[in-house]
Amino acid sequence: MNAYIKALTTQGYVSAEDVLRMRRRVFGDQVVDHEEMADLLKLAAMAPDGDPSWQQFLGEAMADFFIRQGEPRGYMSEENGAFLVRCLDRPDAINPAVLDALVHMVRHAHKVPQPVIDFGLEAIRAHVLADAVINADEVERVRAFLFAAGGAGNVAITRQEAAFLFDLNDAAYSANNHPSWADLFMKAVGNYLMAHIGYQPPTRREALRREAWLKSPKADITGFFGRMTQGGFKAVIDAYQWQHPQAAANDRREIEAGYAAVLTAAETDWLVSRIKRDGLVNDAEEALITHLQVLQGETPLPGKLAALV
Repeated sequence: MNAYIKALTTQGYVSAEDVLRMRRRVFGDQVVDHEEMADLLKLAAMAPDGDPSWQQFLGEAMADFFIRQGEPRGYMSEENGAFLVRCLDRPDAINPAVLDALVHMVRHAHKVPQPVIDFGLEAIRAHVLADAVINADEVERVRAFLFAAGGAGNVAITRQEAAFLFDLNDAAYSANNHPSWADLFMKAVGNYLMAHIGYQPPTRREALRREAWLKSPKADITGFFGRMTQGGFKAVIDAYQWQHPQAAANDRREIEAGYAAVLTAAETDWLVSRIKRDGLVNDAEEALITHLQVLQGETPLPGKLAALV
C-alpha cells in the first residue's frame, strides 16, 4: 500500500488537506493504476468519514480509472468489473461514502458489467434493511444502477429487477419513505409489466427519469396521481406532459400504443403474490395498481388485483 495512504487509514478521517496531498503525491501523474485504486478503496473502507472533498475525490478517481482511462471511453471492462467487486468484497459491508462513489461512477458510464450492478443493488438493499426506510439518497442510488443496467441491452426493466424493487419495498415497511420512492417503484415495475405483456414501453431512461418537480418542496405527489386517475386516459397524457413537456409527443404515442394492453393471468398472479407477500399494501404498491388501471383504460383490472386496494 502507498505509504501516505497507509498512514491515513490509521486516523479514520480524510481532511481536505489530505485530499490535496493525495491528488499531488499519489495521483499527480493523472493516471490511476490498479495498485493505487486498490489502495484508495481500502482507505475508503477504513476511513469513510472526512471532508466533502474526500467523497468527491473518490468518485472522480473511480470514474477515471474504471470508465475514462480505457477504450472505448465510458465502458467498464469485464476484467475491471471483476477487480472492483473483489476490492469491495461484500455488499453488506460497504459504507455510504463508497456506495455514493460507486453511484457517481456508474452515472458516468455507458455500460457497466452486470456483476457490478448486482453488487451495487445488494449494497443498497443492505442499507435499507438497516433502518427499514428508503430515503431520497437511496432512491437516487437505485435509479442510478437501474440506468446503468440499461447499458447491457435491457431496454425495459427485467423480471429480476422488478423482483428486487418489490424486495426493497417490502423491507422498507416504514411510513416515512421519501415520496420519490413510490414514483420510481410505480414507473419501474410498470415498465417491466408493460414490456412483458407486449406493450412497447418507453426506454428505462424515460421511465425512470427524475422529474424536476420531485426536487421542489412544493411537489404535489397526491395531486399528480389525482390528475392521472380523475380524468381518464387524457388525464394520463396531461399528467405526464406536465412533468416533462419536452417529451410530450413521445409520451402520447407511448401511452396510446399501450392503451389496449391487458395484464395476463400469469402476470396478474405474479403481481398479486408479490404485493401480498408481506401482508400489506403500501403507498408505492397502491400507486402501481392505479398506474396499471390507467394504462388498461376502460378494461377493468383482474378482480384479485383490484381487490387489493
